[in-house]
Order: sequence, then structure tokens, then C-alpha cells
Amino acid sequence: MRKVVKDSLHSLAAAIRKIHYYGHSYQCPCCHSHLKMFLPYGDDHPVFTKMKVLSAGPRPNARCPVCGSLERDRLLYLYLLHKTSTFRTPLKLLHVAPERSLERILGSQDHIEYVTSDLFRDDVMVRADLNSLPFPGNSFDAVICNHVIEYLADDRRAMAEIHRVLRPGGWAILLEQIALALDTTYEESRPLSREEQYALYGEPGHVRLYGKDYHKRIEEVGFHVEVFQPSTEDASFGGPGNTFGLLEGESVYVGVKHG
Repeated sequence: MRKVVKDSLHSLAAAIRKIHYYGHSYQCPCCHSHLKMFLPYGDDHPVFTKMKVLSAGPRPNARCPVCGSLERDRLLYLYLLHKTSTFRTPLKLLHVAPERSLERILGSQDHIEYVTSDLFRDDVMVRADLNSLPFPGNSFDAVICNHVIEYLADDRRAMAEIHRVLRPGGWAILLEQIALALDTTYEESRPLSREEQYALYGEPGHVRLYGKDYHKRIEEVGFHVEVFQPSTEDASFGGPGNTFGLLEGESVYVGVKHG
């Protein structure tokens, strides 16, 4: 009963926000809201500007006021919709630290065997450490894991675990913040305090700043990596007017397990 009430209140609040922010300038593909604006989002930290970190720092037009999706959520949904068969064919999908806007969509698809996982959240199906996933090898057709590995000391081990649980031919989407000013990933070898992490990386808990070599780390564990960046002319991704409020220059990193 408590969940029913909570869901009803959430739906009512979303409906009110949809009316309040109604407009013709933008559209959120995750909740199909027509909007006059997206909301600002992101912390102001000098490292984000200095290192040109994508998907970090203050952005004036980032968060959907109705469903809460960020630019990366909308980009990922559009990628799944237009560049994969996710919404057309049966799929067993593991979603690590699921974004709520995407979880509502993916979890409602009858043809998707949808499994959510996180180490700390209580509202997921499986509480699990990404460094030691409790699934047999070759269990999933796809894995989505965004903005998690930047918190892990041994990122290659986590990537290798994702590779292990994928079936041959399966794919993993692994989005992280990328510092465009760095050719190579920067990370300290010594343990850092949360204050030092904040000073160096812009967020306590982060243990590195990924550079433009990020895709090479994914390749090291056995993936073939495909990098997709939408064209600003492609209407499916918002076209020249950026209808869906995507972040300029942000890419989708896809690791494919060889068959």
C-alpha cells in the first residue's frame, strides 16, 4: 500500500510539473514532456573548467523538470531507441546503479528481462559489488553501467567482471566523465582523503579523471569498443535545435564482447 501511495504521489507531482514547464522549445524523450526549458544542474568546480570535463560542472540546460533525466540519460535512451534493437527483441539486461528515468522505461518493457544492481541502494533487485558480481559467466545480453567505475580503485577489474557476465556478442554501455583536456587518464597511486579527491577530481569519492584514452581501458579487458557521437544534424537526436537538450560532444562508449 505504501508503494502504491508513493507512486501515485510521484505521478501527480510529475503531472503538475509537466503543466508548469510546458512549452515548445524542448522535448524530453524519456518522459515525452514538451518543455519551455530544461533546468540547470552541476557543481561549479575549477577542475571541471580547466580539464574540460564533459557531463560535469554547471550546465544551464541539463535536467528535465518532469522526470529528472540528465543529458547523458536522454542520449543513452535515444541511442538504445535508434541504434540498437533493445525495444524490439527479447533481451536480458543488467543495469548497474540504474538512473531512475531510464529504470522506469526499461523496467516496463515486457520483452526485457531486467535486472538492477547496486552495492548501496536498497531499491535494486541485487545488492552486489561490481568488482565481484554474483552472476555466472555469459548471463546477460547487455549491461548498462554509467558513472560508477570512476569511483572504483580497480576499474579494469570491474570492466572485466562486466565482460565476464556478458554472453558472446553481448554489449555494455559504459559512460563516464571524460576530461577532454587530458590525453591520458590522471589518477594518483596513493590513497587520497575525500578532501583531496574533491580538490583533484572535482568530487569526493572519485579516484581518477578519465582522459581521451578511456576507450583503451575498456579494450584492455577484451572488449571491442565502439564510440558513438550523434550528429547535430540528426533529427533523431534533436537536430540543429538540440530539441532533446543533449550535451555537445558527449559520446556513448559501447564495449562489445567477441562471439
